[in-house]
Amino acid sequence: RAVKVYSDKYEVEVKIPFKSIRYKKELNKWGITFTRYIAHKQESDCWNEFLQNEGILVSKFGTLTGIKPHSLGYYFELYPEGFVRYDKYGEEKGGFKPSLSMNFKWDLTPQTNFNATVYPDFAQIESDPFSLNLSRYPVYLDERRPFFLAGKDIFRMSDFGEEKGFFSPLNIFYSRRIGKSIDGEAVPIIGGLKLTNKSTVWNMGLLSAYTDEYTKNDSLLEPHRGFTVVRTKRRMSENSDIGMLFSGTMVNREDYNYALGLDGVYRKGINQLIFQGAASNKNDKIGWASSAGYFGMVRNFLTIASAEIVTDSFDVSDIGFAPWTGIKKFFICSGPYKEYQKGLLKNIFAAPGIMVIQEPGDKKWSKIAHLEINPNFRNNWGFSLSFMVGPYYEADTNYLYRQVNLCVWGKLLGNGINFGGNYSYSYNYNRDFLAYQGSNWFFYRYSIIPQVGISLSGNIWAEWDTLNTLVAITPRLTPRIDFRINADVNLSIFNQFVMATPGTDFRETDLLSNRTGMLFSWNFKPKSWLYIALNDYREEDEYGRLQ
Repeated sequence: RAVKVYSDKYEVEVKIPFKSIRYKKELNKWGITFTRYIAHKQESDCWNEFLQNEGILVSKFGTLTGIKPHSLGYYFELYPEGFVRYDKYGEEKGGFKPSLSMNFKWDLTPQTNFNATVYPDFAQIESDPFSLNLSRYPVYLDERRPFFLAGKDIFRMSDFGEEKGFFSPLNIFYSRRIGKSIDGEAVPIIGGLKLTNKSTVWNMGLLSAYTDEYTKNDSLLEPHRGFTVVRTKRRMSENSDIGMLFSGTMVNREDYNYALGLDGVYRKGINQLIFQGAASNKNDKIGWASSAGYFGMVRNFLTIASAEIVTDSFDVSDIGFAPWTGIKKFFICSGPYKEYQKGLLKNIFAAPGIMVIQEPGDKKWSKIAHLEINPNFRNNWGFSLSFMVGPYYEADTNYLYRQVNLCVWGKLLGNGINFGGNYSYSYNYNRDFLAYQGSNWFFYRYSIIPQVGISLSGNIWAEWDTLNTLVAITPRLTPRIDFRINADVNLSIFNQFVMATPGTDFRETDLLSNRTGMLFSWNFKPKSWLYIALNDYREEDEYGRLQ
């Protein structure tokens, strides 16, 4: 790649070897688009025309012709990874631990790809950020490991995208279960393989992995375990899909967990309709779940709706992520959506809605009124404000639930900024009582010079007691600096502070934990890297000292 700036323009040249991408033989039309962000106008220009309410759709890409690749043969890679680790815990004597991994990649055909790994080590992967969880459900952790990230879109049920959180797909496969963390230590992965095929009509995938046993203090905490995931999806009627997903794990004939899911999605422009159903079997306990969602325009009204039913016996705890077994939830929200081609306002959406929900273990239905206001401005600023209120039944009690959410995003000094807050009167499962609680977040990144960027992200959780007295504030701050020495050499350093303040007495603020991380990466050849990583974690002991 190369870039050159002239007085009136700049040119970008990128060379992509045909052998490094997958394409159908004798293909004479290539879908393509280009997007340019113009900073001084805060404007994004696309080569093709896309409607604002649709976003950038692959089905509306432009067409590139006259491309006739002559790359023949099979693309094959065999590459090792070597690690030398130095681990030290508390006052124990530290020790060196060398390890060796082997990775394998083979493009069997232009549409079929085979990947395998043996004894992978993900020492260079950054740790998950701290989160104070006040709900009854565990926190969903994003996948960070390269082997599982590649092609992950194949091994999941259909959804509306990350920005549309009103719909929860049935996660009968959750890759973080493979090599999961126990007491901060990852269960070793002995090996894994992945076979994927993408064509105009079919998307298919097979993933298999085998993990080692994990022991601590002579106690077996996790046995040897095998995992298998199979996905097949067929394109229907131009842009719609129907598919099947199977996931399973097994220790022996008495310890297993399987799930089979079917899903279908109908798409036409902005309109999308999804149906999903799944059945599970965990050690002969059988259950089922279903989910559906709609996002689209009904005349001039933008309408979003979802429905979810998960039976008490539905259990994918060893292979998926569905902790809310026994829940029934229905939601609909509809209101006018207006776009403006000129002026300060780009678009606006305002809509009332209603949610009815039956929490696990409760027979009565909660009924929540919902109101959302979402304007987007021409200068790339915008916000989303929502209110929720209604009678709620959970944890053997009933109360008037109320919640307000605010999320603001935009550009500050040419860089993206995002902040917001959530405040509610609901059940605090961290302290086991009914009270007010709140969380705030922010993120901002600024480039000092093109090669150096600094960022600050954080959360502030607040908890009140039953007398509406503020009892605790828990901040998490993470400053970070990234050095892009050149296109091939990068250095990142961050520090995560987790603190606790009793009430509003900030003089008594304690530093609960501190994590320092550093990652140096050097891509010294096109497919070769050198990593140097540091992870230093310390938490407060019973005497108030960081250990």
